[in-house]
Amino acid sequence: MQGSNQAIGIQANRFKIHDFILQRPEWRYAALILMLHAVMLGVTVIAASIISSPFSLWFNDTNMLLVIITLYVLFVGSLWHITLIILSIFDDVKIKISGAPLFPEPLRSNLFAMKFYPVGLPALFIIVLTCFAILGTSNITLLSFKLLSGTTEWRDGIFWAVEGPLFEWLSTLHINLGFWDPLYHSCWAIEIAMVVFLVVVSQSTRVVFFYGYSMIILYYVGRFIGMLNPVKGPAFYKPEYFNHPADSLTQMAVDKLNHTLALPLDQVIQQGGILLGGISAMPSLHIGMITLTSYWLYSTRKWTLVVTIPWVVMVWISTVVLGWHYVIDGVGGVLLATFSIWLTGYILKFSWGGLTKDIRTVL
Repeated sequence: MQGSNQAIGIQANRFKIHDFILQRPEWRYAALILMLHAVMLGVTVIAASIISSPFSLWFNDTNMLLVIITLYVLFVGSLWHITLIILSIFDDVKIKISGAPLFPEPLRSNLFAMKFYPVGLPALFIIVLTCFAILGTSNITLLSFKLLSGTTEWRDGIFWAVEGPLFEWLSTLHINLGFWDPLYHSCWAIEIAMVVFLVVVSQSTRVVFFYGYSMIILYYVGRFIGMLNPVKGPAFYKPEYFNHPADSLTQMAVDKLNHTLALPLDQVIQQGGILLGGISAMPSLHIGMITLTSYWLYSTRKWTLVVTIPWVVMVWISTVVLGWHYVIDGVGGVLLATFSIWLTGYILKFSWGGLTKDIRTVL
């Protein structure tokens, strides 16, 4: 009898483990992200083999990048969570003293519901997988290096013919580059903070999954477009119109990129995945990325537009003022974000279990 009960207990535990693996949606989300990444990597491998370009599954700085992102998300998320705990304590004290809460309703209920934990931990898993997949697009930059060594040429002449007068006018203005320079280069730090914001306002790993899936599409499609239609950017095409201080982040980045472009192809891969972030300005992945993030925040909370619209506009201005992008590159980024969101919804109609029949049912 005891042996029979033990066998039943073991079987019950197996069912619990089985249910945990199959019923937790995060496992499905992770599998779908990895499947998308595998397909896109497969396309990249085929392209690399056709033109005899190097390819890497794991770049030198992959470990460092994933650790930094993990720690940064945990830091920002924990800081937010602790802040809410402190505010709730003050709220309780104020209620006991005056009988009135610290914040009026419904702001009070909405605010205290937007915690980072526990939803933040499975969401972090999805975020890290997304970043790993995006890092794989550095292989497309290697393809670009190969093609630019004589097969293709930069297309900046076309863009400068349209927007040259704008940059000539900007060069006559006294612009405070000390403001725009750090704004542009802090884009990734702000982006990851916005993803933490997405976690807390949505309280849903499903929304984070849609964000990650569409972001991978955006980066792969954007870099393939850049490979087929390479654009240097105004500061590289006409550097005489830009006067970046020698110690500015932009000038250091420009010097580093120029150095990397001059290296033999077999040495380029040693630069690491982060430094192979892309060499074509069209479309602007900066603008595409933050537009896409803004959309998913908007799909969760409409009021986030108050934050995201100024964010997108300011970053777009910084890309033009610093000469990283033409204005039309930003338009391309917005269109790319729109396409990536649409394609995400279309693909996931037919996903494992029919994850969604309509992208608007994300919430």
